[in-house]
Amino acid sequence: MEELVEEITREEQEKLEEKLQVFGATLAKQRDEWVRSRYSIGVDKRWLEDEDQYNSKDNIAKAASQMMTSVEQGYPVTTQHSKPHRSTVYIGMTRQKTNAAEARVADILLPTDDRNWGIDPTPEPKLMSMATSDIEATDEMGQPMMDTQTQQPMKHKDVAVKIMQEAKLKARAMQTVITDQLVECDYLSELRKVIHDSAVLGTGVVKGPIVTNKMRKAWQPYTDGFGETVHNFMFVEELNPASYRVDPRNVWPDPACGESVHDGKGIFERSVMTPKQVRELKKQPGYMKDQLRKVLEEGPRHSYAMEEMRDEEDRDYASQVYECWEYWGEIDIDDLKASGVEFEEDEDDPLESYSACVVMINNTVVKVYLNPLDSGDLPYDFYTWEKISGSCWGYGIPYLLRSQQKVLNAAWRQMMDNSGVSSGPQIVVKPSVITPADKQWQLSSRKIWFATDDIDDVRKAFTSFEFNSHQNELSGIIKMAAELADQDSGVPMMLQGSQGGVTPDTVGGMQMLMNNTNVVLRRLVKQFDDMVTKPHIRRYYDYN
Repeated sequence: MEELVEEITREEQEKLEEKLQVFGATLAKQRDEWVRSRYSIGVDKRWLEDEDQYNSKDNIAKAASQMMTSVEQGYPVTTQHSKPHRSTVYIGMTRQKTNAAEARVADILLPTDDRNWGIDPTPEPKLMSMATSDIEATDEMGQPMMDTQTQQPMKHKDVAVKIMQEAKLKARAMQTVITDQLVECDYLSELRKVIHDSAVLGTGVVKGPIVTNKMRKAWQPYTDGFGETVHNFMFVEELNPASYRVDPRNVWPDPACGESVHDGKGIFERSVMTPKQVRELKKQPGYMKDQLRKVLEEGPRHSYAMEEMRDEEDRDYASQVYECWEYWGEIDIDDLKASGVEFEEDEDDPLESYSACVVMINNTVVKVYLNPLDSGDLPYDFYTWEKISGSCWGYGIPYLLRSQQKVLNAAWRQMMDNSGVSSGPQIVVKPSVITPADKQWQLSSRKIWFATDDIDDVRKAFTSFEFNSHQNELSGIIKMAAELADQDSGVPMMLQGSQGGVTPDTVGGMQMLMNNTNVVLRRLVKQFDDMVTKPHIRRYYDYN
């Protein structure tokens, strides 16, 4: 009998593993389609260009840097197929503009000693009309309502005041709870990272609330055998919601979501894990140990779509780590049941949507659980610096400055090249009629030359030519490019500490000037509130 039960259990386990394998393959196929979709519209390529521009790199500067690295490592550099040496300097205007805008937005948006949000009761039209009414209030039975303190009949305005006071107290209590949770996860620090991503790449992503396990040290009281209270030092595990920044390059929402990721089917998030981190997951609740063993036996395997886009130099590193994929979104009820998720009502209604989270390592499902939010909202908020119509991705400052950065670099490099050839004369020598005494053809002071009898005038052995300097013309191009960069980026020099031009003599005039320079950035602040702060805090409210 025991052998039969064991055989039935084994068969059920095999069926479960087979269902999970099919489930994982289906999600992996959907994931690869979404990864290829974003790559096909050029978002990933644009991010690489934005990051290189922010770090003052381009193809010319990279080639020069690689050549110098080869020289430093001892590789010979020949003149075969070499090109004339040209300037490769890169003016870091993009970094300056980006950092100035990021710092200003963060300064306005994230105060150091206060919150950038608050919870207050919404105005209720019915209460507003009751607040001025002197009609006596009655309960459902038609009896007059009495004040519990004065034992006097209450009027409509008294009831309205009590309701509003109670609502304010509850709102303040909820605000205190959420504030404590955000302080614990260093919420403001994470938002600064999101603003930086948005300024550089055009899109910043914040995730939360996500329940995290946190260990803290504490002295816990307990009663010993003599009835005395003794404090013992121990580690206490706490479950708290948290928010943190997610690299936008590791997030793939539904391509059909439009401008809001919450309108799509779901979202994938990618992270990497070492074998040690995979083994540590067995201590976390909800992970399937058999599936984790299967992952470790398989070894690291990676998405085909990611392998297609990865550079050759990164593939060796990628082969040593596991890819962990986290999917948030709609899941079929059959797949949820196969993953061990229990439902109170056993019904399959096509109009009912089930929001859940699926964790995969390689293409193996290791954890499935329902969305902790009853609303089913995705725990992701996207902040775009410059919106793109019909897309959840945005443009960053490097992209907005792409043209002016190229003009600035070209003009500055031409100025350096022109300075190199115009700084001294070009000398033409007849080597057959003149010979340096030290056998070196380089010019130096007090140098001795030997002339032959073939020349009657030694001055004919040397001829010099001067090239014109065009610095004034090139300086005008550089100045014009810098002015256009201010307009394209919306970050004038005033925000970078430079007052160029005529400044007002009065305090009021200076204040008006500063207000005008902050108009564009205030638009970004309001945009942040609409795209991140409001939906994020509302999810914390629903969670608590």
